Amino acid sequence: LRPGGGLYLASFSGSQVGIFDANREHVSSFGDGLDSPFGIDVRSDGSILVTSQNAGVYYAYNEEGRQLAVVDVADCPGQIRNAAVDAGDHFWVACHGAGRMVRFDADDQEVARFAVGSPNGVAILPHWPAAGD
Repeated sequence: LRPGGGLYLASFSGSQVGIFDANREHVSSFGDGLDSPFGIDVRSDGSILVTSQNAGVYYAYNEEGRQLAVVDVADCPGQIRNAAVDAGDHFWVACHGAGRMVRFDADDQEVARFAVGSPNGVAILPHWPAAGD
């Protein structure tokens, strides 16, 4: 969801991210030429994070669609699926092909990973992470 209403929509076949207003009207798009965008979420600062299913990376954009970073998801070759941002602005990436979840901090540094069989989707409980997680 976009701050102030509306949403961002990653288009796997369109290779870009669409911006829609609160009335579900298409406003604009960004990220032309993304390599198979798949998972998408927004951090508390408004930055938009988009996983690439086939490139082993995720992209960070500002609210206007200007690319801020390309972040390598090490040892996650292909088949990156969905992702989610938690209350601490950590970004959780589901590495389907590698059978693991990878957690990045708000500075896009990997801070944790754990094995899980072929993850596809991820959702974060509202109270997580708790202190010490």
